Amino acid sequence: MDPDTGWKARLLLKSILGAAAGIGLLVLIQVHLVLKDFTPLMLWLPATISVALGSLFAMVLIGKRRQELALSDTRSTLRRLEDIANISADWIWEVDAEGRFTYVSKRIEEILGFTCEEVLGKSAFDFMPEDEARRVRKIFSRLVAEKASMRALENWHLSRHGSRICLLSNGMPILDDQGRLLGYRGADRDITLLKRQEELEHLLAEIELQPDSCDRRELLERLLRACRKLCDSPFGFLLESDPSSGRFSCRSWSGRREIAPGWITQELEDPSFWADCERSRKPLQRETPHAEAGHLGPLLTRVLMIPILEKGRVTAILGVSGKARPYTEVNRDLLQEAAEKIWHLLARKDNSLTQKETEERQAALYHLLIDLNRCQTLSEAAPYLCNAGTRVTGLRQSGLLLLDRDEAHLVYDRDLPAPLADLLQDMPRANPALQRAEQGADVIDLLQHSDELRNRSGACLVRRVFLAPIGTGSEIVGYLVLASQESGELDSVQLNWLSLLTANTESALERIQQQQQLMLQSALLDHVDEAVLALDRKGQVILWNEAASRIYGLEGQQAIGRKVRDLLPSPMDPTQIDEIRETINRKGEWTRRVKQHRVNGEAFDSDWRVTQVRGANGMLLAYASIVRELKTKRLPGGKTRRS
Repeated sequence: MDPDTGWKARLLLKSILGAAAGIGLLVLIQVHLVLKDFTPLMLWLPATISVALGSLFAMVLIGKRRQELALSDTRSTLRRLEDIANISADWIWEVDAEGRFTYVSKRIEEILGFTCEEVLGKSAFDFMPEDEARRVRKIFSRLVAEKASMRALENWHLSRHGSRICLLSNGMPILDDQGRLLGYRGADRDITLLKRQEELEHLLAEIELQPDSCDRRELLERLLRACRKLCDSPFGFLLESDPSSGRFSCRSWSGRREIAPGWITQELEDPSFWADCERSRKPLQRETPHAEAGHLGPLLTRVLMIPILEKGRVTAILGVSGKARPYTEVNRDLLQEAAEKIWHLLARKDNSLTQKETEERQAALYHLLIDLNRCQTLSEAAPYLCNAGTRVTGLRQSGLLLLDRDEAHLVYDRDLPAPLADLLQDMPRANPALQRAEQGADVIDLLQHSDELRNRSGACLVRRVFLAPIGTGSEIVGYLVLASQESGELDSVQLNWLSLLTANTESALERIQQQQQLMLQSALLDHVDEAVLALDRKGQVILWNEAASRIYGLEGQQAIGRKVRDLLPSPMDPTQIDEIRETINRKGEWTRRVKQHRVNGEAFDSDWRVTQVRGANGMLLAYASIVRELKTKRLPGGKTRRS
């Protein structure tokens, strides 16, 4: 039996006995008064009085004990309520009519990081962002005026570490006997993770409705920002595996933009960073001393990595880092769920984008060929080649190197940084990278054996510079330059499209080269004194130099494309023409001194030579005519001489 209960039972028994003795005394007195016999009364009276006094004392003790028990019960109840408040998931609070805290439970230390002493005497508005404080203050003022209860009020607070915490507040007014408002009593629940999860779900649904042409890089950065908020982290990243090398490359990251991209990829792509996560194929939280965190400092002192599996193989790693406190199991579970949804969404987006990207790349090649047909020189073709190169590979910086004797000159650049352009300009052909290309390499990495290119402040300008040889037949005439700030090699899809690009431009480049040679030859022919004509097999003029214009009195643009017999009077009769054709077919050329006429009918003597022009396969391509005008000079003594 409980000691308190036994003590109460004994006192109660004594009280009952005392009361019974008192009643017996009264009965005895009444009997003896009737019988007029006082002897028994004198015998029982002292005992009865003693019992009555004991009963009275017992009743006094019972009253005092009841007060002590009531006080003890009150203290026990308060202690019980305090324990419940401290172990509750909610933060219990009381405020006065001005909103100042008069009581807070210890749960606030886990939610906001502040101690009870730091909060008492202050209002909740002191721990909110300014815009949120203005919004909630208006709501609280309305509740105070109406003495209404607070129901499911969502409000954002700033923790000691600066992170945003969303609380769901419920409270009831405290009124005195006259109905005056003394304050509010209520509880707050931390719903930050729920709100962040709702934001992520909303973002995923929004991305689902976006057109398939959305940029994958921007899409990843938005998703990573949502993951950072979900885990209260300043930094997020996604590492994707390269099947050929087995290494992980940092395809996207979010947060702390002031850090140079080269430092980020250098730290995240180090195998010591991700190897344990890939090997275990389980979520991994890594704690690194600040001194060993590399260039990123506190961002990599605490990291949570989630492996993404496909057919039992880790294909990507989603991670967040830099949280002020250790990551919880809730963080890990939410991030793992988010990783699966994000990767599933990206996979479907990639599949839907594949067809569109293929069509865009095909269109880029088609328009390139059309544009190249309008170009007369390789310099004119450079912008079209660079634009097509960036579209089929996705790299944003490009340029064109053309070979000239012992050097390669950068004739065009598209967004190439100045230090890289200076490096490429007048690059000697003895450069090891160019020699590898001449030895048959399809695509070469100019910075393969050196550090990435940086500016004076140390920021990374480019990490990879790829050179794709451009040739005609077996001869290399230049290189398409493609630069990138991302690490890693070109993937198989990029290489295939780049190879298709160079293969489709080969015939166009050969035509451009031939046109350049013809232009050079035409320029040389314009400096000779003989008229040079070229006729196709139908007798139409395809070449007419300046000497021909001077001798015959007809400009080249008037002669090109027309038959020569329609332009000039023929010095031969049909029989002689047949003889000339037979001689040319038999000997390959025909030479004779004949009298010809200009367009205005003036006659002049000339040496006329006609030869056949055949291709490599022996097919007749054209007839070339060389006409030298014979001028008569008078010598002393009346003699003449032709020259």
